[in-house]
Amino acid sequence: MTDSIILSANKLVKRLGTRDPFQLSGKLGVIVRFADLGNLKGMYTKVKRNRYILINEGLDDNWQRIICAHELGHDQRHRKLAENRLLRDFVINQMKEPIELEANMYAAEILFDDDEILELVDLNYTVEQIAMHTGAYKDLIAIKLALLRHKGHKLNDIEFNPYFLKE
Repeated sequence: MTDSIILSANKLVKRLGTRDPFQLSGKLGVIVRFADLGNLKGMYTKVKRNRYILINEGLDDNWQRIICAHELGHDQRHRKLAENRLLRDFVINQMKEPIELEANMYAAEILFDDDEILELVDLNYTVEQIAMHTGAYKDLIAIKLALLRHKGHKLNDIEFNPYFLKE
């Protein structure tokens, strides 16, 4: 599973020439909309041939970027599951669905270039410092570091909450 997520995300970034999830979504024909979603941060759905990412307009720019990348992960990995129903990331009981971890891994892979993260690690940045530097949530950075370890980089194992978007 991890290898296919890494391969899929990197092929997409290379093919479309950007890590910006909003640009990626647009180039893929996924319609991104902002709305007052209450406590819900975002959702993905597919209705007929139209694919939608809905993002809570009350979130700051960094969170909106992360949510867009996460929902794009659902588009690329779980499209069949979303046909005519919503994938509600924050309503799923206990967030133990493997599809949520996959979407978080996909988001981490498309948002962050390996070399840029490894450079910060070489500068002895902590996970929290990397998160501040990139404008990301620390658990998303920890997921990226786990993906880098999976690729063979010698990095310390860091505990993280794979379902951090529930908070």
